[in-house]
Amino acid sequence: NQANNLFFKVWRNIVIRNEIIKHLKLFINKNIVFKSLLEFIEFPNKDYLTSVTINFREEFDYRSIPPSVTTLIFSEFFNQAIKPGDIPSSVLNVVFGFNFDQPLKPGDIPLSVKCLTFGKYFNQPLYQGSIPSSVEVLTFAERFNQELNEGSIPQSVKTLTFGSNFNWPLCDRSIPPSVQKLVFGYKFNQPLKQGDIPSSVKILTFGNKFNQPLKVGDIPSSVEILSFGTYFDKPLMKGVIPSSVKILTFGYYFNNPLKVGDIPSSVTTLSFGAHFDRTLKQGDIPNSVQTLTFGYYFNQKLNEGSIPLSVKTLTFGAYFNQPLKEGHIPPFVEILTLGYKFNKPLRAKDLPLGIEILTFGYKYDYPLEPDVIPASVNNLTLGWCFNQPLKPGDIPRGVKTLKLGNCFNHPLKQGDLPSSIETLTFGDDYNQPLRAGSIPPSVRTLSLGYFFNQILDENSIPSEVQVLKFGRCFNHPLKKGDIPTLVTNLTFGNCFNQELRDRSIPTSVTALTFGENYNQRLYEDSLPPYLEHLTFGLYFNQPIKQGHIPPSLRVLTF
Repeated sequence: NQANNLFFKVWRNIVIRNEIIKHLKLFINKNIVFKSLLEFIEFPNKDYLTSVTINFREEFDYRSIPPSVTTLIFSEFFNQAIKPGDIPSSVLNVVFGFNFDQPLKPGDIPLSVKCLTFGKYFNQPLYQGSIPSSVEVLTFAERFNQELNEGSIPQSVKTLTFGSNFNWPLCDRSIPPSVQKLVFGYKFNQPLKQGDIPSSVKILTFGNKFNQPLKVGDIPSSVEILSFGTYFDKPLMKGVIPSSVKILTFGYYFNNPLKVGDIPSSVTTLSFGAHFDRTLKQGDIPNSVQTLTFGYYFNQKLNEGSIPLSVKTLTFGAYFNQPLKEGHIPPFVEILTLGYKFNKPLRAKDLPLGIEILTFGYKYDYPLEPDVIPASVNNLTLGWCFNQPLKPGDIPRGVKTLKLGNCFNHPLKQGDLPSSIETLTFGDDYNQPLRAGSIPPSVRTLSLGYFFNQILDENSIPSEVQVLKFGRCFNHPLKKGDIPTLVTNLTFGNCFNQELRDRSIPTSVTALTFGENYNQRLYEDSLPPYLEHLTFGLYFNQPIKQGHIPPSLRVLTF
């Protein structure tokens, strides 16, 4: 309280307060790139720099770098030896550029540095003290491929990332016991034994080439997030993946059969790569998994229990095209995504009541019947090829967000779409007249697709719409009332090029975007009076006179 009281006494002094504010405003929080020594020397307010990039080859006195600098970046040209004292002790973050490849001795990099990044060509041996014991984040780039001994990496490092070339065998304490996040690069493919990965590591990522058999204990029981790269395709057995792992990702080629216990019951998020295509029996995937993602080629028949009851988010890849029957999708799934090729007829109850977000892929094009889409769905996406007529009840009353695919082009009658919909998006091909009531009155956001080009009247767009977007082809004259009076955000497509008069754009619009071809003369009643954001397209080239642009405008873009 005494400290607070003292601060407010000082702050209430107007002279002191203004001086403090002046200095705070002078601090430059963005990175400044210097392309020459002269540019650096002549830079005003140098003492307020915080982030500097040295992008010249001339030698200069590093002591001229002000103590305000906390981030120092050396450009691709830099490849000079670093000596103790060259880098100011204020610097917390050092980034060496593309060509830097100089040996480092203890003291060359100050103890203030917490984040150290090397560029592409750095490939020098590291000895104890080469990397200061203050560094917490250490990143090597492509060429680094040196043997690591105990002490090469200091015990302060918490995040360690290797570049693509690193492929040395690890030994006990090569990786210090402080590391919590460990990322191997593309080429790393060395056998692992217990202790090579320290028990401090929580996040472990293998590069694309890693494809070594794993034994129990090779991956420590501290790891919570485990990712395998492209080529890993070794059999698993119980205990190889430790029971600490919560998020598990397999790479592109993994396609080994699974049995009960291979995936530990700690895993809550499981992702398979493109090639996984194995039959799943009950228990192969543990009951702990809540988010399950199958890759591109998975196309196995499902049985009741194949997908555990715990799954809430389920995603199938492009090739999945198996019949779905009641019980195949577990009852607690809330988010279901069906892939590119899925195109099987669905009956009532094939999809469980409980799904809230349902997405069909590219190929799906079967007629919908009442209850095929569960009543619980509030967000529905019908894929590219879907082009079936809709009738009342096909889309359940709980749907708030509906996206129709590109091929959909059927006329809509009142009631075909439920009055629960708030966000409605039509695909590219939709070009049907909008009759009164065909768009439900609940809609607040309406997007019309690429080819839509129908004449509008005052009943076409529901009166409650606030966001309205036209596609490329719309190009009809507008009269007052065609655009509802609650619209605040209005976007026209590239073909629209109609004269606007007599408040045909309602006064409610505050954000207005024209497409590239709009090039009409402006009048005092062309633009709404409370407009704040206005965007003209590429070809707009009309004189703008006083009164054409409302005084409320804050952002104008050409």
